[in-house]
Amino acid sequence: MSLDKTIRENSNGKYLTIHANYFQEGIEYAGQIGISQIQLRGILGSGSENPGFEVNFKEFEKISKILKVISFAGTIENVVHLESIYSLENIEKISFQQKQKFTIDISKFPNIVHLGGEYWKGLHNIDKAFSLKSMVLLKIPDSNLQRFSELVNLRILHIYSSKIQSIEGIEKLPIEELSLVRNTYLKDIQTLKQLTFLKELSIEKCKFLTDFSFLGNTSIKELFIDDLNSIKFISSMISLEKINFWNCKDGDMTPLLELKSLKEINFYPNRKHYSHTIEEIIEITGARRGRNV
Repeated sequence: MSLDKTIRENSNGKYLTIHANYFQEGIEYAGQIGISQIQLRGILGSGSENPGFEVNFKEFEKISKILKVISFAGTIENVVHLESIYSLENIEKISFQQKQKFTIDISKFPNIVHLGGEYWKGLHNIDKAFSLKSMVLLKIPDSNLQRFSELVNLRILHIYSSKIQSIEGIEKLPIEELSLVRNTYLKDIQTLKQLTFLKELSIEKCKFLTDFSFLGNTSIKELFIDDLNSIKFISSMISLEKINFWNCKDGDMTPLLELKSLKEINFYPNRKHYSHTIEEIIEITGARRGRNV
């Protein structure tokens, strides 16, 4: 086996995959072609062609000016000269598909705007990475989001499979997009009322969250909630343009007919206790039918 020189593409543009046992060669090739995004993976093959290899982060210094996006797909073993990762002065996005065995100080990347991945104890000083605009995090052990209260530039926040019981701590942040998924301890989301910049809200598989009568947020434009008691609360959401849900317990669909700002509506499936089917709602309102999510 040899270095995989295939150039792939994702939402961040073109990237090079570098396996741990070809780290040096991969970094050198990334520098040669001037690529700004790399994905680090574990061992390619059995590793027998390069026994006793080390992942020497000092190699990062060769591409410190050009690298902007880095993702860790899998656990990277045998890391040495860890501190050299901070030479990546132009890094804007870092993501981890799995927790790592090394520690990393996110605040030492002055231009970072996005952080994604599974939380682990070695992920240090997120709360001091003030340039962050977007975060997608899994398995946060905290009971609330107070840890992130000083991230004054944060606009996008997705929290998955975490132990949070409330979203307290983000009320003063300019959050525009919030997604809460599979947070089975989450009970208190009253903070939503204070998010005056919020435009998109998505809530899924948070079993204690079904009563949204308090919401009435006037800035939200897009709303997805999988399971809710009633949609009566949307009557005061004067900016709401898109709504999608899976199950409404009281079955009253008339708020969808009364809210004139709605441009796209979807719910699935049609349930027997609903006052109207989705087809009837679309015909009466003239709104577009949204996609099933």
